[in-house]
Amino acid sequence: PPPSRISVAKMVSTVYLLVALAVRASQHSVNGPTGHSNFNDCTHIVLPTVGGPPPSSHYSPIVTTDVTDSQAALDPFSRSPRTPTPSVHTSLHLAQAAVRSALQTSGLPDVDIVVCLESGVHTLEHPLIFGPRDSTTGTGKVVWKGRGGNSTVISGGVAVTGWAATTLGGAAVLVAPVPPTAVVTGPTGVIRQLWVNGTRASRVKVTNEPNGPVNASSQCTCNLGGPCIPSQRCTPQFPTCVGFVPNKAWGKCTAGGGPGFPSMTGWVSADGATVGFMANTPNDPIIASWAKNSSKSIEFTWPIVIKNWIEPRCTIASVEGGNITLASPCGRFLLSRTGSKGALPPPVVIEAAPHFPLEPGVFYHDADSALLYYSPNVGETAATVDSEAWIAREELLVEYNGVSGHVWQNIQFSHATWHQPNTNDGFVDTQTAVFACSAGVPGCNLGSSGEPPAAVRIAGSTDVTLSGCNFEHIGQAYALLVGNGSQRVTVDSCTFTDLSGGFLKVGSVDPTRWGSSPDPTNWDAYITITNNVASGQAVEYGGAAGFFGGYLFGANISYNTVSEAGYSGFSLGWGWGTVYPPGFGNNTISYNRIFDVMAKMKDGGGIYINGATNGSHPSIVHHNWVTRDEHVFAVYYCDNGCSHYRFTQNVATNSSSAWAYFFTGGPGPKDLAAQNDSIDHFWFEGDEDPVNNCKQYNCVEDHATIFKIVPPQPMPAEAIAIENGAGARLGGTPPILTA
Repeated sequence: PPPSRISVAKMVSTVYLLVALAVRASQHSVNGPTGHSNFNDCTHIVLPTVGGPPPSSHYSPIVTTDVTDSQAALDPFSRSPRTPTPSVHTSLHLAQAAVRSALQTSGLPDVDIVVCLESGVHTLEHPLIFGPRDSTTGTGKVVWKGRGGNSTVISGGVAVTGWAATTLGGAAVLVAPVPPTAVVTGPTGVIRQLWVNGTRASRVKVTNEPNGPVNASSQCTCNLGGPCIPSQRCTPQFPTCVGFVPNKAWGKCTAGGGPGFPSMTGWVSADGATVGFMANTPNDPIIASWAKNSSKSIEFTWPIVIKNWIEPRCTIASVEGGNITLASPCGRFLLSRTGSKGALPPPVVIEAAPHFPLEPGVFYHDADSALLYYSPNVGETAATVDSEAWIAREELLVEYNGVSGHVWQNIQFSHATWHQPNTNDGFVDTQTAVFACSAGVPGCNLGSSGEPPAAVRIAGSTDVTLSGCNFEHIGQAYALLVGNGSQRVTVDSCTFTDLSGGFLKVGSVDPTRWGSSPDPTNWDAYITITNNVASGQAVEYGGAAGFFGGYLFGANISYNTVSEAGYSGFSLGWGWGTVYPPGFGNNTISYNRIFDVMAKMKDGGGIYINGATNGSHPSIVHHNWVTRDEHVFAVYYCDNGCSHYRFTQNVATNSSSAWAYFFTGGPGPKDLAAQNDSIDHFWFEGDEDPVNNCKQYNCVEDHATIFKIVPPQPMPAEAIAIENGAGARLGGTPPILTA
């Protein structure tokens, strides 16, 4: 089936493994990153769980049972490579076991094992975990590849069937039972995502912003949450400004309550341990209805309001009368994020609550009755939805720990979720989806905060490549993660879309390990990120960057096209000048095309950098084009501690703020300021010049090569050449954007 329409066959095929051993040289054949793989070199062929034809229609293998098959695969090299003897497995995990056995037997000094996954959906009952026993010991690789064209899917999801017509709140909707196999791996049993006909359905929500995002004519300069006066351009109809950015005249004007949004006032217990809200309307029917249902899935969110670059989320612990208590310690984390300045402001959005109307394409999960309600789009019926609906069961699809010598080609990864927001800790982010957490809980790897996970994770591994892969329908904080001392990892010619957060996290921000270690073998080093395309990001976690790089050394991040990120397109570094990791430096960000980023948050940029680098190994940012960058603090943004970067041969167009910004720590310590940075050969469109606040710390602007272009004056040929040369080359030159 096409990648955007993963069909559930009425008859589910068995997964087969055909061991057809053929020795080949260590070359990995693929007919282009978006083409179809050559299956002539397969040593294994795996048919899908869903959507694949019976094996006899493609192959005529010797079919054996699971037991004899796994025994037969123990010593595959005893057979002639020219006379393959196929075998049978019933899952990808059994295919992995057969490959592992072969590796343990022979070590594969100079040949590859090639595992070919046929078109269709390969579902996972639990994550596919690779460890040291899966490594190659010679020049040969373990290659996992699909047919191409996004037709081969590894899914952590479960199909939802049995849809029927019903009514909810007087409106016609569809309903289906949550599948028994969808017992989620997380702590709450909450279903956060539903995909129907290849499209993500929205969780039911109501917003406290009836007028939506504002434009310049309705911006104001009020204090956060305070009233605006008419001279500050908020209208009497929408008198309250939220999300104010200091010194930037940004804010959203709101009437203080959208249709059906309950009015409430925040409170904090005397000891500061409990946080919640009290309904302003006695016996509010909406809030009263929450007490009758499982409230654990009801989620309050505060995009921009708490901080301009985060979208924190807390669930409800209890509802008694008109009194709402937030999950703890989530409420306490949130209060701390505000600086503990009194009670919390009301949420901006309420998600997953009962009794809000379902618009077309919207779903509601009733956890008490284990039912899913979905309002169909035009043309959708119970019959068409019945074969086209998926929910995510797994948080993790594939993980590498201490592995060397694997390659993935032309595979799509889909249907992963993340339950962190539904825990008692909730999701209170610091920046780029790093989040507050209780020490000792899983995932809280930084003591009192945790680094965001991903659907596919490569940790402490070397010489791993992903080429021509697709990440789609991902509910995790990031789609792909590379870190924990990984080296020589390549992500090339992959596509990322329909993401709850960002597309890629590389490197750690741990202040004591990995890049912070004095031992270069522990660093995340020599990572190559090239020719990738990312769009449709930040559906849930607006504070996630498109690309989030921690402490990296020798990374090459080039020729990527990144759009529709909620926060910065690229965010590199951490620490704000308070730490000096030796494994952070010698990085290149070049030839990238970045547009329509900062779509949800404020105070970020197209390319945002913070934290001190190793001064002996400077980094460079060159030949990038950033355009249509919304609500930015700066397009090229060097924040606290950003040091030893050269910005050269870059272009910025069609945005609304400073084109380049070097931060100063003001009267604070020198370490908190950007320092030893430079900018030259820079073309920018508009009337706000680059801001250099760290001249006293050796930040240099070459005014002779910085050019302001004021429309309708056209961009010069040098700048147009940079624009045309930026971005991914999947299938040829990227289309020219209107600047």
